Amino acid sequence: MSRADRKAGYAILGVLLITALAVLAGGALLSVALSAADVAHGDQENEAACAAAETGLSDALERLRWGWADDGSASGTVTVGLPGGESYSFTCRTSAPTSADTRPQPVYQVEVVGRCGAACVQRACQAWLVPDALPAGVTVAGDVQVLAPTTVAGCGVYAGGSVFGRQLITFADGAGSGDAAHPELWPQAGVHAAAGIFTDSGEVHGTGCGALTDSDAHAGVPPPAELVTLPAAPQVAALATHATSAGAALEAGTLHLDRLPAFGGAGAVGVPSTGLLVVVSAGQAGQRLRIVGRRPAPPAAAGLTLIVVGDATVVADDDEASCDFAGALVVTGDLAVAAPLSLDGSLAAASLSVGAELHVSLDQRWRAAPPAGCARVVVAAPE
Repeated sequence: MSRADRKAGYAILGVLLITALAVLAGGALLSVALSAADVAHGDQENEAACAAAETGLSDALERLRWGWADDGSASGTVTVGLPGGESYSFTCRTSAPTSADTRPQPVYQVEVVGRCGAACVQRACQAWLVPDALPAGVTVAGDVQVLAPTTVAGCGVYAGGSVFGRQLITFADGAGSGDAAHPELWPQAGVHAAAGIFTDSGEVHGTGCGALTDSDAHAGVPPPAELVTLPAAPQVAALATHATSAGAALEAGTLHLDRLPAFGGAGAVGVPSTGLLVVVSAGQAGQRLRIVGRRPAPPAAAGLTLIVVGDATVVADDDEASCDFAGALVVTGDLAVAAPLSLDGSLAAASLSVGAELHVSLDQRWRAAPPAGCARVVVAAPE
């Protein structure tokens, strides 16, 4: 073999070696590129799963506020798909309280799992419900005119104006009964007015016949202004988005309590299962909503939170001579009791005129299960 042939052979071997090295290098670069792509894709999936978990946690807490797990039992797993292909699922159960646990009961354990592709992210927290938004007890922003026997149990009467007819108001548990609505202000139930408290004989503190548990501008400390303030229009509108329609129960300006659904259905974020929330407009200025009928007490039917936008009158009809239900009644205008009314819960109005027997009883344990629309979620120990 000539020297030229040997040189040509070496050149071919060099080319082949360089080609082989190039192929190996290209393969390594491709492998690195693919690996980097996998990592980037995995990071994207993980971020999407995290976002889904956070969305799920917010959804679960919102549903909890509206009574999703109010019965104290395991509620199963809820799974929700998102437009981008992600999903989340959550469960809610009650936590067993310890002897040292001073939080309101029940306490709920909320667990959420967010998923996207192969990524899976978990979130968990403990939460509980506390009363919020709606007044508790017998709350009147203005004056109270009592012309018929009125019995109050478990709470006081709180007025932003004056209370007339104090001699007709009695507390069912007698003197010294507890005030479960505002125990931090008044350990014992009484009548509290920002202006004055009157009987047939005149202002109670001026005549020396005022009860020791009563307070007004003439003696003691009148109720704080925020305590006798009704929900503002934006707040009522927000509650209305979660409300159940009155449907056939509202007929010709009359709301028939016995025709309302016994329980709420499932809504976008869960209609309250702790009770039924109904928001009704009284109509144009000068019109009054008439409220009639009797609603079965729990557990036969869920408690009712009835919010009337405008004025309302409790009346009798041909079927029922009285009106009664459990829950809360909020009237943004004037409320006239023209037929006997028995309410297991709270009553609030801009002004109140009692022309027929009225009985309001607030359960001492009402904070553990606030009425529908009257709760906010407190979150602790996020994990």
